[in-house]
Amino acid sequence: MLPQQKSSIRPAVPEDIPKLQSLIKSEQMVHKHLDWRSPLDRIDETPFLIMERSGRITGALSCPADPSKTAWIQFFLAAAGEPSKIIWNELIQAAISILENSTAKHLLAIPITPWFTNLLSNNGFKELSRIIILNLDTQNFQIVLPGTEHIIRDMQISDIPEIEILDRGSFGPVWHNTRKSLEAAFSKAYKATVILEKETIIGYQISTLSPRSTHLARLAIHPAYQSKGIASVILTDLIKFLKTNNKNILSVNTQQNNVCSKNLYKKFGFQPTNEYFPVFGLRINK
Repeated sequence: MLPQQKSSIRPAVPEDIPKLQSLIKSEQMVHKHLDWRSPLDRIDETPFLIMERSGRITGALSCPADPSKTAWIQFFLAAAGEPSKIIWNELIQAAISILENSTAKHLLAIPITPWFTNLLSNNGFKELSRIIILNLDTQNFQIVLPGTEHIIRDMQISDIPEIEILDRGSFGPVWHNTRKSLEAAFSKAYKATVILEKETIIGYQISTLSPRSTHLARLAIHPAYQSKGIASVILTDLIKFLKTNNKNILSVNTQQNNVCSKNLYKKFGFQPTNEYFPVFGLRINK
């Protein structure tokens, strides 16, 4: 009986994409980050690691530092019939060794399945917070437009560089979106608008369509204009648009400990659902 060949780990290359696409379609043990970009769009971002044996992909892991101080686990796959715990343990340790030489301070993940939650918990990841989901019935919302001299217009792709700077200032090093992510979000938007102070963008929102609702995927206000009613103005404008187009349900996610955000949505009548996503994290660099 021939001895079983050992597995090896290497960086992913574009030539792996067809095999990974096939595995994603057929495998049950696949984690994909809640993101606008496909995990395979990050094939050239480090670390994106492949585990293989005898030329066959048995596992894959992607967790690049994006944004620069935070690495999110974008993608994990364990092929059917393979030892998922061993694959995970070896890939995550290899990835952490790479990230320890990067600018990333934390490695984070949002598990949406129990099996992935278990893998995280068994490797030192701790639950740091939760993302809660709120819903608003737009047809019952009584629109009272706040008085404002600011201009609201549809977002343009040329706005993205300015919006990236605003988003970084608004959300900080962990939660802000990079340019590629914002471009991907814009490409999928049902309604995307900006609010201006003269020629300067001071806030924006991006909303997408889902089978059950319209989803407010992003709402950000420049730090200098927060707590001045700007978020209410742009949110009211969005709800007016949705009512006009018979979009009845508007959903939004926010962090459980984000008091300002929760107060805004409570004022508008958003109701909490029983759904939430835990955020797990691991410190990798001091």
